[in-house]
Amino acid sequence: MNKTLAKLRNKKRVTIVVAGDSNTIISMNTQGRMNWTGYLQEALWERYGDGLVTMINVSECGFTFTRLPPLLESRVLRWQPDLVIFQLWLARTDDEPRGQAKGRAAFLDTVRRLRQASPAAPDILVCTPNPRVLCHGHQVPAGAEPGEVYECAEWNAARNAALVRLAREQGCTVVDHFTAWRRKTYTFAHPGANPRGLWQRMIDPVHPNALGQLMLFREMASVFGVAKYFPWEETPGD
Repeated sequence: MNKTLAKLRNKKRVTIVVAGDSNTIISMNTQGRMNWTGYLQEALWERYGDGLVTMINVSECGFTFTRLPPLLESRVLRWQPDLVIFQLWLARTDDEPRGQAKGRAAFLDTVRRLRQASPAAPDILVCTPNPRVLCHGHQVPAGAEPGEVYECAEWNAARNAALVRLAREQGCTVVDHFTAWRRKTYTFAHPGANPRGLWQRMIDPVHPNALGQLMLFREMASVFGVAKYFPWEETPGD
C-alpha cells in the first residue's frame, strides 16, 4: 500500500475500489448507519485532506473470489484504481465441488491481472471476513453460548488461514478480521453484566451490525495511518 499512502501524503487524488460480499455493502444490516467503507472514507478525509479520495464499492451479496475473474474488468479495472480492497472468501459452499481450489486459482488470476494493469498496477489489500457468531434468537448448538464464534464447514479458521497465507505469499497487505474477532475477549463482574461476547456486534449470525462495522474499520485503521476514533466520539482523554 506504499504507493497509495505516498500519494495521499503528497495530496494527490486516489481511487479506491472495494470488492466484497453482503458484509461490505450498506443495507438493513447496518441499521441506517455507515459500514466500514464509510468510516474509512471519513477517516481518510480527516487524516489526509479534502477531495483526495474516490471510493467505489462494487460489492455483492454472496460474492467470492471464485466468481470474480469474469467480472474483474467491468467492476474493478475499468476504474483504474490506485488501491483495491477485497473482503471475500475464496469460495462458498455453493461454489463446490473443489470450491477452495477454484477460489485459489481465481485469487491468483485476479492478482496477476491487477499487477499487469495499465497504466499502473494498484496496491492490493486483502481483508478476511468476520467469523460467524452464535446469536440470540437463532439456533445454538448444545453446550455452546450466544456470542461465541461458530466454525462451520464453509467459514472456519483453517480456510481463513489458507486465505491469509495465499495473500501474503503474493505480497498483498492483509488485515485478518477473522482472527481478531476470534481472539476478542470480554470481562464482566457478574453474570448479569455478561455482554455475550461478539453477539453485540451482530445483527444475525453472519452479518455485522453498525457496531460490528465500526470494529471492522478500527481493525484496519493502522494500515492506512488513520485514527481509530472519530472527533464525534466521546473517547477517553477527550
